Amino acid sequence: MSCFQYERDIAPSVEERKKIIRQSKIHWDFLREMIADGPLGYVPDISRRLKSVPDYTHSRHTEYVDSSKQYVFGKGVVKWSTTDTWGCEAPDSLEESECNSSYNEDFMRLAESKMVAQDVLLGLRDVIPCNLDECHGLRGWIGNGDGRDYVAALTLAWAYILSSAWAMSQDGQVRYTAARALTCAPGQAYGPILETCTENPEVVRWWSAVLAPGQGWVASILLCDDVEYQSPWAMCLTSNLNLTICGPAPVSPIKCPGAHTSYQYLRDFCLQHGLMEQAKTAFVAALMIPTHAHTGTPFMLPAPICTPSNSPMVDSGPQCEDLEELNRRMLHLMTISSACTVILSLLCSVFFEPSVPCNLCSEWLEPIFSILDSVNLRHATAMCMFQNTSVGGWWLGSAITGLDRFVLEKARSGVPHVNLQSWWWTQIPQSFICSPCSGPIGSGETLITREKEAFLLFLSQKNWIGGPPPWKPPGKIVISDSHLAVQQHARCTGHSLRYISWFWVSKKDEYLADVGYTSPGDKPPPVNLGSLGSLLWCDFVKNVAPETIAQDASKLCSDRIFRCIWKEGVAVHDRDLHESLKRWLRRNPSPRISIQENDPMLDSNDLEGRSINVAVIEAWLALVVEAAHGTMALADHINSSEH
Repeated sequence: MSCFQYERDIAPSVEERKKIIRQSKIHWDFLREMIADGPLGYVPDISRRLKSVPDYTHSRHTEYVDSSKQYVFGKGVVKWSTTDTWGCEAPDSLEESECNSSYNEDFMRLAESKMVAQDVLLGLRDVIPCNLDECHGLRGWIGNGDGRDYVAALTLAWAYILSSAWAMSQDGQVRYTAARALTCAPGQAYGPILETCTENPEVVRWWSAVLAPGQGWVASILLCDDVEYQSPWAMCLTSNLNLTICGPAPVSPIKCPGAHTSYQYLRDFCLQHGLMEQAKTAFVAALMIPTHAHTGTPFMLPAPICTPSNSPMVDSGPQCEDLEELNRRMLHLMTISSACTVILSLLCSVFFEPSVPCNLCSEWLEPIFSILDSVNLRHATAMCMFQNTSVGGWWLGSAITGLDRFVLEKARSGVPHVNLQSWWWTQIPQSFICSPCSGPIGSGETLITREKEAFLLFLSQKNWIGGPPPWKPPGKIVISDSHLAVQQHARCTGHSLRYISWFWVSKKDEYLADVGYTSPGDKPPPVNLGSLGSLLWCDFVKNVAPETIAQDASKLCSDRIFRCIWKEGVAVHDRDLHESLKRWLRRNPSPRISIQENDPMLDSNDLEGRSINVAVIEAWLALVVEAAHGTMALADHINSSEH
């Protein structure tokens, strides 16, 4: 990381680049060496680190349709705190300062809370196709090593269960269609079979609908002038499972089973065949369906491998309890699944390292993808699961469905979208914004880190429409050269991001509070996102060649974050840095030329580095006037977050 105080060049030095490349290669080479061949016998539980996750079925959602009329969304609103309960404080040693100024003084106070809208996918006009792949890299990998693979069948079953819960909560319905999978009596099947181990014909009818080609069932609601929208978790099976369901002749019941009954059908099947780990995997895979639908990413599952099983009935032990816990948390996990960008932000956190600045993120990322490209899908999946075990179960689900390829592309760009709700709900940091900028600035100090500057600028935004990239800006800046809000809060110690509450926007446009679910036990320890401390000075990685590493991600990320920082103008001490960024983006190695004479945002006689842009000054004054009115009402916050 750059350690200079007055930056003159945003482009990192060769030595800085070598250091980060070396750290990345050491860490991910170590992960590669940890991976052993063989089946994946245990699937990490995704319900262990949840915090304040709302219940998707809490109420009927208000809806709005996107311009394509393909998607319909519901909405929730998050209340975030920007200031600790004791207020905007500074250490006592600073005596009188801007941080303990009275409300009557000319002081730009940050709003103590912000309201942020979060869209949730509520329905689809056309469900996504589900394809089966006999060459899937994870086919036959999960389980006890006997080669059987029922993940596809179990994912289709979970899709029904999730859709049934969705339909019940939104006043919808589930109905069978004419499409059915083949069924036969025991001993009469030719080829692979799915043995239901039941004498109940309604169970067989359910499985024949779940595994039917096309759509064997439809879960739908009527919205917007009686237009039918289907469940965000529904799919259309475009491939042939080549499975015959073995059991008594199915009946045609008047009603489809609900979520609880269908879960019992799934659970009994998995207990009979010893498929608990595959059932957990399939559940997470089904949670990926809304993200596939919203991003247009193809959904692909490993084709089933069916062999006779002599596995005894599994007792209601740890494996069964894990599955029961997932089912109990299903309604909350549906919120994570359907909330737009939450899953993507969570998965991209696998590649986030908080110690790496934005101008060196390419040097951190490129060795990772080079290593991942050198191994097969099983090893790459295991490496990403081990990198951050809290994301392990989620990553496995994405690798099963093919969403991981979309995530890799987003992460490699250096500027993946950061969703703050995703961070809080899963307790997995995904950006430097998630970590408080600890440590007060003394009264005699004149510099502030760029990281804290960017954090305070983010808090001062009227609307949090989009956050900065995950990677922090390097270096420091003179406090008096920074934005007015940064100047007045640079020495504060009471500012941090804290999730306060969630409100569902109901069908009646009411704001209904939902305290959400938090995993029991002590607060989870912070995740060590890299453990680089012991690796910094290792020398066994040789021949590091920075010239072979493209800097596209570093340039894009640096450009975006410094555009946010300089939105109100470029100060005197930043002029060389501003010019160096432009030169770096143009790949022009020419000597530095001050932009003092050329930049219309700057006055060459302005020794204080103030912008002469009148519109900017007027905007600042408007913010000061608005802040003087005190805390805004809840409805005003919500309206501002929507625009």
